[in-house]
Amino acid sequence: MKDSIEISVPGRPEYMPALKVAVATLAESAGFSDDDIEDINVSMLEACKSIVCHGDIGFCKEFTVNASCSKEKIEIKVFTSDKTRVPNNGKRICMECPKEGDLGEFVLKSLMDSVDINKDEEGNGCITMVKKNGRSGV
Repeated sequence: MKDSIEISVPGRPEYMPALKVAVATLAESAGFSDDDIEDINVSMLEACKSIVCHGDIGFCKEFTVNASCSKEKIEIKVFTSDKTRVPNNGKRICMECPKEGDLGEFVLKSLMDSVDINKDEEGNGCITMVKKNGRSGV
């Protein structure tokens, strides 16, 4: 049996912890280990940060996290379908993102079993990640 969630939130960092909790709860209910859940949490925050503001002049207007989980694996998609950016009250954000983004991608690929990073023709980003459940014997 597969459980799934999909949550869309405003493109601001303060919503990221709630998304992390939702996805961690999904993984926990499927029997993932605490170490695997921590890997998923770190990866979730990196992916959200990358989609929300990476190397851009402002935050995305809205982004979505879609996660589906079975006993064998969890697949997480973080994406935006609206390339509209909302300036962050004149604050400089993500000025280190070009350097930090490479590190974020390295973190994702180190912690997850599969990572796919894409942008569509309109510039909307999508990060798909898969983590196999080490406890499932797969």
